[in-house]
Amino acid sequence: MICGGRPTRLLAPRGNSPTLPTSHLSMEPLECAYLFRLYYSFGLLIIINFAILTKNPTC
Repeated sequence: MICGGRPTRLLAPRGNSPTLPTSHLSMEPLECAYLFRLYYSFGLLIIINFAILTKNPTC
């Protein structure tokens, strides 16, 4: 994760856990596709709701 412009490491360094990079690389494409679909649908929902609210103000 990048927090404040600096990459932060949440897990142990690679020297301490040799199985981390291979498992992470094997899961990465599926995770990327899933997160992309999730964020895309969520963003589309927000845009549609915002357009509806601006056309029909309730308050």
